[in-house]
Amino acid sequence: MNQEKERKSELFEELGELGRKLGAAIKAAWESEELRREFRESLRQLSDQVQEAIETARKSEEVRELQAQVKRALERVRESDLSRELKQGLIEALRGLNAQLDRLIASLEEKEKAQ
Repeated sequence: MNQEKERKSELFEELGELGRKLGAAIKAAWESEELRREFRESLRQLSDQVQEAIETARKSEEVRELQAQVKRALERVRESDLSRELKQGLIEALRGLNAQLDRLIASLEEKEKAQ
């Protein structure tokens, strides 16, 4: 049980780190006018695509059935050892993503200094 708490703590730490790094990456990108325009357009497109996907999904009976199946599967997973393995995998993936964001932030900051 103690290991489970440690994994949850690690997961939350990595998610927090991801949030901080995304914030830093956005801030670094925001300082460039060109990147700011591209970022706004990308966010607008992302928002449009997400909204469209949500609307399509709401209308789909198949999606509702799939959601029910996923929910049942998640309940079974929570009860198994697989849950711990998935959490550990998620933690490792988040660490990798955070490392990539570190490199992106450094690159953006270096480009900003060069200008």
